[in-house]
Amino acid sequence: MINSPLSNLFLDTISNIEKFEKNIEDFRDLSKKVYDFYLAKKESSRAKQVLITIKYGTAKGLRKSFIDSHKKLVKNAEKIDQSLSDAENIFNNKEKTCYTCHGLGHSYKQEYLREKGSPTRRIRKTIKCEPCKGTGKIKLDIDETEEVLIRNFIDLGNLLNNILKESLNSFDNLIKIL
Repeated sequence: MINSPLSNLFLDTISNIEKFEKNIEDFRDLSKKVYDFYLAKKESSRAKQVLITIKYGTAKGLRKSFIDSHKKLVKNAEKIDQSLSDAENIFNNKEKTCYTCHGLGHSYKQEYLREKGSPTRRIRKTIKCEPCKGTGKIKLDIDETEEVLIRNFIDLGNLLNNILKESLNSFDNLIKIL
């Protein structure tokens, strides 16, 4: 399983989750600053407002940073969703698009033809792809133990992904209020 095409997707998914985690921390910090800013505004404390927005220039700058941070979260959530979907498709079909020919089943090779009395010519020759044997797909051998682990990873990832989507929906509502 270590060299499995699924393991690469799992590593991508984990990497995207780690990026999401970092972005959610930034978003949380910005949320706190936005909240503090509006409390300061409610209290009519101009000094607190200035201190909170000093890094962003203005209240609009703070709001823009907050919205940009939210957009990063949405992009990362989409990447997580896509990698989980890809992993599930590969797992269910027990095959993956060939990494050598990218699903074509063949590749091309340049050959040079020399004939006496004529200039050298380049010819593009079609060659059957060896890793997939011309099918464009590589069959995966997954034993029962790996199958259980993969299914658990995908199920856990989908559960996490649903939680992320719900969180993003509530953040969308918060942004609409701003």
